[in-house]
Amino acid sequence: MSKISSTKRNTFTAGAIEQAALAIEQRAAFVDAALAAREAMRKTGKGYDADEVHAYIKARIGGGKPAMPIARSWRV
Repeated sequence: MSKISSTKRNTFTAGAIEQAALAIEQRAAFVDAALAAREAMRKTGKGYDADEVHAYIKARIGGGKPAMPIARSWRV
């Protein structure tokens, strides 16, 4: 048998449950933000070119201060 006390096991379990609940809340917030952004894109008809966004992110990671990509109309 394990020599871990029941108090330590309960503390570990409670911590694991709390961590899982936080992860669920964070994922739900992420999905909500994504859906809101999608709806805004549909309403405005504007979005960002993926290549421009990728270049922007790479430049930021590299320590640069590039101009943010410009939202452009994607509707034809």
